[in-house]
Amino acid sequence: TLPESLNKIGDNPFAGLKVIINNQSPCFDVYEGNLYDFGRKRLIAFSSGASTFIIPTSVTMIGDGAFSLCSSLSSVVIPDSVTTIGEGAFFCCSSLSSVVIPGSVTTIGKNVFKSVKNNGGFEHLKTILIKADTTSEFEREKNLLIESGSELRGVILN
Repeated sequence: TLPESLNKIGDNPFAGLKVIINNQSPCFDVYEGNLYDFGRKRLIAFSSGASTFIIPTSVTMIGDGAFSLCSSLSSVVIPDSVTTIGEGAFFCCSSLSSVVIPGSVTTIGKNVFKSVKNNGGFEHLKTILIKADTTSEFEREKNLLIESGSELRGVILN
């Protein structure tokens, strides 16, 4: 339960857990089992446990660690409204198979797709498609998306 007095949450407090969130705080919103800030601009925690997820078009920021340790997530649709993907947003999402990052994204945090060796990892993630107008910025930063030694076949800049 998120008490009425709660007005701030950092990174995903429910990482790796499928939980039912009881929200009493006016500062947050729970929609389809996932935690957002009030107004649903920032996705704080994906906690529904779904295998596919379409991020609502109201979201402009995927928070740090928002999908951390979501072993059931295989597919996520990121809408053009998203401009920022926080650090470690998809940390150790072991079933994630591909991701399309829209051209609207201008900021990508470090280690967005980082995995933990011998504890999950990205066995299924083979392609990250980045639809960006300024591909040179993402070209320089793509090494921050994943850890070295990943089995990722490629980052496609489109």
